[in-house]
Amino acid sequence: MMSGSGSNSAGGGTSVSLPPRSKNVVGNRTNIGWKYGTDVLRNGEKVKCNYYSMIFNGGIFVFKHHLVGTRYDSEPCVSVSKQIKDLIIRVVSNVKDSSMKKRRLNNLEQIDCGEGLDRVLLVARY
Repeated sequence: MMSGSGSNSAGGGTSVSLPPRSKNVVGNRTNIGWKYGTDVLRNGEKVKCNYYSMIFNGGIFVFKHHLVGTRYDSEPCVSVSKQIKDLIIRVVSNVKDSSMKKRRLNNLEQIDCGEGLDRVLLVARY
């Protein structure tokens, strides 16, 4: 006969929240580039093209540019379809636009116009 000493109560316990995982950690890959490439070392640094069978250093960023042929340091993929190439180009350009907007916003500085005025002047820092 076995006796259990553990409690099976559903209430009264505390929940532990886990820290957020990086979006490109193995098992949590949300970047669309991973649909077309394979992680060689399981750390995201080397990606093998599913079409071209070539391995690229520099992670998913360089690999996506290989698919669309937009970087001088990455050989363009000759086997990827135009449909996939157009999709990845849109993704890459959206990321670049978003990055540029964030950079511009970080370079803006709010300055009080003084003497009780509620207006704020935005000035770019150089």
